[in-house]
Amino acid sequence: MEQLEFYSAKLKSEKSIHDGLKKSDRIFSMVRLLVGASMLISLYFSLLQRSVVFWMIVLIVTVGFIAAVVLHNRLRKKLLHQSRMLDVINEELLYLNGDLSGFEDGGNFKDPEHLYTEDLDVFGKGSLYQRIARVFSAEAKKRLANRLKDNGAQIDLDHQATVKELSAMAEWRIQYRALAHGLVTDDLYSRIRNWIDFKSSKSLILNPIISWGLSTLFPIAVGFILITGRFDMIDWLLIPFGLNLYLFSRQLKSLRKDQGFIDKISGDLDSHKELLELILAQKWSSKTLNELQFGLKQNGQDATEILRKLSKIASRLDSLNNMFGASVFNGMFLYHLHVYRSLLDWKKEHGIALLAWLDVQAEMEVWVGLASFAFNNPDFVYPEPSDTPELSAKQIGHPFINKNNRITNDLTFDGFKLVILTGSNMAGKSTFLRSLGINIILSKLGLPVCAKAMRLPQMKLMTSMKPQDSLNDNQSYFQAEIERLKVLVDDLDKGMLSFILLDEILRGTNSEDKRNGTIGFLEKINPKHLMGLIATHDIEIAELTSKSPTIYSNKYFESYQKDGDLVFDYILRDGVCHTPNATQLMKMKGII
Repeated sequence: MEQLEFYSAKLKSEKSIHDGLKKSDRIFSMVRLLVGASMLISLYFSLLQRSVVFWMIVLIVTVGFIAAVVLHNRLRKKLLHQSRMLDVINEELLYLNGDLSGFEDGGNFKDPEHLYTEDLDVFGKGSLYQRIARVFSAEAKKRLANRLKDNGAQIDLDHQATVKELSAMAEWRIQYRALAHGLVTDDLYSRIRNWIDFKSSKSLILNPIISWGLSTLFPIAVGFILITGRFDMIDWLLIPFGLNLYLFSRQLKSLRKDQGFIDKISGDLDSHKELLELILAQKWSSKTLNELQFGLKQNGQDATEILRKLSKIASRLDSLNNMFGASVFNGMFLYHLHVYRSLLDWKKEHGIALLAWLDVQAEMEVWVGLASFAFNNPDFVYPEPSDTPELSAKQIGHPFINKNNRITNDLTFDGFKLVILTGSNMAGKSTFLRSLGINIILSKLGLPVCAKAMRLPQMKLMTSMKPQDSLNDNQSYFQAEIERLKVLVDDLDKGMLSFILLDEILRGTNSEDKRNGTIGFLEKINPKHLMGLIATHDIEIAELTSKSPTIYSNKYFESYQKDGDLVFDYILRDGVCHTPNATQLMKMKGII
């Protein structure tokens, strides 16, 4: 409710600003129209009367019109930004009400071979990716996906500090995302890389001593004629003028290619500059954010200052499109060769840094998404790292389930390695496994978890919960599951502590074969360096606890009948479930 109130209040205040700007926009449109009409009328009378007074009026009105256009364009830029602010806030309001449609689901990052992402709904509709993603650039999307796939990382307190700092800066995050809205950056990396890799001209004419020496020939010749009064030698000016034009023309092809690259990136970089300015203007306290900010500096200069120099160079190159002006200025002074050399110097000094600055921006996008998730879940807590192989969770629940409907449970691994989880159909076994798995992923991201307290060590997460058959590979469900279990066993041999989640494995074979295979699998892996849970309907598997109490522990979910209905309380209990419910359910539905 607290977050809903914040976003609702923010929406109201920003909409008020938006409405004010929209009103001003209408006024400016009318002013432009009136001033434009006045300019035309005054021009008519000045031509009719041929009066100095009317020409002065035309001049004043023209200046006023230009000023009105400039101010109106600035106003419309503010109005566009304000509209994007409203879009960002509305996205978060919809998110809090269960509508995730405003965010990408990361379905293109699905990987059936990954050790847990498929089983835990990390990518796809309604996924963890979709709940975190506040990314717009291709690089940021890829970074977030890789972060979600990263396995084996431990809780990083610096990352937690980063999330905490940014989560407390809701208004800053809204500003950042509003500026990012509408930016097209998916191919900006490749365009910059293409420019960096392009072999620009290395002609001697671009040497500053040579180019400046040649560019003085024409002014010196002009000065000589003026000083000596030898106006009869004015035709000789064609020699340095023609020489300069010839030398310039020899570099024109290369210059045009570099200009083409700059034309493709400079506009986007001007937009990105505002985002970088927002990062640079903030005083950060966390180590990670300070490092990101430091990455936007080079030789004591801010990235935005350096980018402004590139914008000026690009603007000067634009004058090359005026062929008459270009011919005159290059014939006299080799003007565009000097500009070209400035561009090449900039490229040599800062070209690689461009990609690094975009990396900083992409990284900030990821952190903004993580912080937004933390902010939107204020009842979650930050887990604690453990130096020992222990995992404990108090009142842990599934982060995707609305807190009003969420049932939480406690779980502590105390002197055993594997929990055998029994329970009737729909009692909550699979949901509990996913609750543990997703919260472990959250902890590795530096995020708070859906629990009252959680403590866990560095460990690798591994699952086998819903293997998929493959028509393309001519692979059956059972074969897919066997292959999956083989991957898990092989990975357990790599030494790092693993946390495994197994849901009713070997369900593709008969009961006896399934039971024997499951027991054999557990006996195979229990000597390994691992912890985890296995959900099963087979009571016989739960009997392993009596044989090896230091390895196994029994937990179960119960169901019971009340007023003719089957009731589930989703409470985790110690022991073994002895109340299967498949037959009861089928009778209640009239199937049998």
